[in-house]
Amino acid sequence: MLIDRIVKAAAVIASIFAASSGAEAGTLKAPYGLAVDQSAGSLYIADPAAGQIIAYNPKANALSAFALVSNPFSLAVNGNGLLYAGIVGAGGHINVYNAQGQSINSMPVPPGDSPITMAFDADNILYQSKGVSTGLGEINAYTNDVTLPYNQVLDSPPSGFSFIPYNKLQTYTEMPSGTKYALGYDNGQIFMLGNLPGHGGNRNIYDTQLLLSGHAQDFSNQVAQCFDANCNAWINNHILALTGSSFAAAVDANHNIFYTDPDGMDIAVTGKPPVSFRKLLTNLPSSPYGIAFDKARSRLYVSFPGEHLIRAYKVTYSTQNGVKVPALSMPPALIR
Repeated sequence: MLIDRIVKAAAVIASIFAASSGAEAGTLKAPYGLAVDQSAGSLYIADPAAGQIIAYNPKANALSAFALVSNPFSLAVNGNGLLYAGIVGAGGHINVYNAQGQSINSMPVPPGDSPITMAFDADNILYQSKGVSTGLGEINAYTNDVTLPYNQVLDSPPSGFSFIPYNKLQTYTEMPSGTKYALGYDNGQIFMLGNLPGHGGNRNIYDTQLLLSGHAQDFSNQVAQCFDANCNAWINNHILALTGSSFAAAVDANHNIFYTDPDGMDIAVTGKPPVSFRKLLTNLPSSPYGIAFDKARSRLYVSFPGEHLIRAYKVTYSTQNGVKVPALSMPPALIR
């Protein structure tokens, strides 16, 4: 399976560097997952080859070691500044860290799963999935209470939801096995962004409240009607379609969705027309994987593990028909 090849490739890279003199603190080897703390402005970088999570301070333009951990791959920061790190490979799980890099908790993932892609909603509930389709899309949700003993069955699941320790959310998303897809959140809606041949990309949007209540419905494909104004407004302002594959996604303050296409070596954006179906950069030097958006600085971070670096693009906007259309300023700053 494609997901197994991705995990094995990350493990091979890690073993190669482990056999050398060892990872240096704050040195990028093969960065994958990225996440921005929108309050502090810090960028977190998952580097499985270095065996650590690295922090980048944009004010000081400096990298520093954040946490030593084997096979970190995906990252997400919640509204309280806690960093969640998806650990791939045998015994995959999700670690939770505070802003000082101290471990707070560790959460198991469903048996056989691997946390390749993650996103938080406004209530700090985490959504996680494999990021590579096995035919039927599934999303897992995790309670926002980090004090819970995640290795035990909960006597009283919080908020009426059955997180034991995770809640497998069966969706109606069907994609060919092996298809890469990204998971993201914006304004009350979780979306899965993937390339479904013949359909111009997947258009999979889920209202978070219905998803958590067990009534997953793919609104954009008209499986069911939206039941609230926010959902209808979101659908009217988004077109989820792709120009290629998708591996990771990030959302700006104007609800534009940026995503990486490692197969086509592109960075693209989708959203309300005229933004939809737009490639921002093509024919990149290597494949882009992780992506994160710093809303305060209008800065887009993209990881390139094959080049051992991250490119930081300044995002500028023009207004067309009342829509904020993004563009990337060149050349980007290099972080390595």
